[in-house]
Amino acid sequence: MLKVNYKIITMPEEDYRHLPALSNSDLTVAKHLLAGIPHNKPMAAFRFGRAVHMCLLEPERWKHHAQTTDTETALKVELLANAARQNEALVKLLAKCYTRKEQVVLWQDPITGIDCKARIDLLRERQLVADLKTTRVASLEGFISDAERFDYDRQMAFYGMAIQPKRYLLAGTSKKKLGSVYFISLAQDDHFILRGKQKVAAIIRALQKQPAVLRQVLEARNP
Repeated sequence: MLKVNYKIITMPEEDYRHLPALSNSDLTVAKHLLAGIPHNKPMAAFRFGRAVHMCLLEPERWKHHAQTTDTETALKVELLANAARQNEALVKLLAKCYTRKEQVVLWQDPITGIDCKARIDLLRERQLVADLKTTRVASLEGFISDAERFDYDRQMAFYGMAIQPKRYLLAGTSKKKLGSVYFISLAQDDHFILRGKQKVAAIIRALQKQPAVLRQVLEARNP
């Protein structure tokens, strides 16, 4: 396993988005560009998920953001987040004082030298990388299926490229079954993570060979 030099910093999300480095979202755009397939991001679902995420991890920031969110959406966000907070396992995860929230990790891919970045929901250096999701399903089996469908394997592998944690954790808050949170816990050598690493490597190597596509990816970012 190649050792990767990295740094962890705290940075506002708006500043993070403008960093000229490759993110997991950029990998999704790159995947479609390389395959010649149009990429249409489901923005409504994405914005709602991001709002729930903010409400759970950055409640003070959410209070400010909620003032500019329509009342119906804000109520739905808070209903889902408050229901999720009743889940004992999630409460324990969020309460751990040695787990850092919303940390930005910067590194260079050791093979191509391409600058990379990730803003990780919950991070315990060398130990844990965790990501919170909202999910439309009402079972662990459904969440696992969605993890396969939406390239969460690639996302988690990318997040762990530099940190190389012992454990990865996906937590899915159900929009269909309020209060239910589904956990997928993974080790470094789990097939899910190994497959994700293969996906990451394939895209980044392709971008190295096609710098024009890399420029397209960076230019395609949503404001």
